[in-house]
Amino acid sequence: MKWLLLSTMVLSLGCANGRTPLEKATTLARAGKEMALRGETTEAIEAYGEAVDLAPEWTLIRFDLGRLTFLKGIGHFFSHLEYNRLAEEARSAGDKDLSEQNASEAIVELEIASPMLDDAIRNLSIVIASRNAERTNVLNAHVWLGQINAARMNWIQAKAHFEEARDMNPSPEAMRKIIKALNVVDEAIDKGAREKVGESPL
Repeated sequence: MKWLLLSTMVLSLGCANGRTPLEKATTLARAGKEMALRGETTEAIEAYGEAVDLAPEWTLIRFDLGRLTFLKGIGHFFSHLEYNRLAEEARSAGDKDLSEQNASEAIVELEIASPMLDDAIRNLSIVIASRNAERTNVLNAHVWLGQINAARMNWIQAKAHFEEARDMNPSPEAMRKIIKALNVVDEAIDKGAREKVGESPL
């Protein structure tokens, strides 16, 4: 089925300089995969990005691009949170210089993370909307979009994605993790509601 889809894409994309866009995309995707396996994530993201530009309907490479940008972006986002924690810790200890240094590092990490996570959201959302995406990829896309939104404290959006993943009946181990994530999100939503309206009198 995959090869039938690829053949159809070759016919629809046409040729350029003796090589079709799909052939170029395939070469770039293979290079991206090899780079990712070597830990060259930035270079892999660039290769996958070029491949997606050449073959935008190829959901598998779009999924790989979304996966890599999610992993790299969320890593920088967690570094941002950690530097913020260290800045607050230093401020509480009276070390103004260290607090400002860590706060500055937190800003840098956030500036790196934000566009990557935005790209991940865009690409993973396209994967979810595609009729050609593999079920496992759609499941993972929902989980990662849930994680991105939870990290950004967009609790309602996070809950929606985790619920979509839950409703896909994943493996027992995956289901356990998704239910745990949903519980965390529900607690955050409940906490926000309590802070707005106050504790229940009962």
